[in-house]
Amino acid sequence: RIHDFAEVMGRHISCHTNSNSASPIGQQKRERTGKHKGFLHAVVIVGSKIDGFLVDVLENFFGDLVETGFRISHSGRWIAVDPARAGIFGHSMGGHGALVLALRNPQRFKSVSAFAPISSPMRCPWGEKALAGYLGEDRNAWREYDATALIESRGWKWPPLLVDQGTKDQFLDTQLKPELLREACAKAGVPLELRLREGYDHSYFFIASFMEEHLRFHAQHLAAHQPS
Repeated sequence: RIHDFAEVMGRHISCHTNSNSASPIGQQKRERTGKHKGFLHAVVIVGSKIDGFLVDVLENFFGDLVETGFRISHSGRWIAVDPARAGIFGHSMGGHGALVLALRNPQRFKSVSAFAPISSPMRCPWGEKALAGYLGEDRNAWREYDATALIESRGWKWPPLLVDQGTKDQFLDTQLKPELLREACAKAGVPLELRLREGYDHSYFFIASFMEEHLRFHAQHLAAHQPS
């Protein structure tokens, strides 16, 4: 049930980490940057077991086409997921990825939230390096992978974008720049709930502290799209 999801996920989110840049995943990300121009055929599969549920998220990138599939297994049985009623959230680069996927696929994602997302990779050192490595030097091509540019060109018709940002985040001024997201939303008339959390940094303690609020945000808005 959708209202149980916040409780299930909240018990496990603090166990997740990808902050070790020396890990095999971090090494693979560095090795792949620049090798697959234009996202021609990248596949990312994320699997996690939560209270006996196996949750797989599959993303296929073929040029401009993004297909995202979900499947959930419990007790050896697959459970159907309504592909037209899904929410998405992420942290840091993943937070920006969540914003981009939602903005580019509003028919799939009806709610989106982020923790400390990069607001505009076109205008920060991390993003400029990554976008140039994957897409080349044509900055116009970067706009399809920049949340602020997508807000400008496509808008957003669903519930407010929810963003939590710690005020003591070490990347706040140089990489994340939430003021750019605020400006883009204001100009486009897109509702944004940007919550500055005093004293919090970029860590997973920050995420764990407010994860339940995000899950309840998604549960509330996705329930509103439930077929009558």
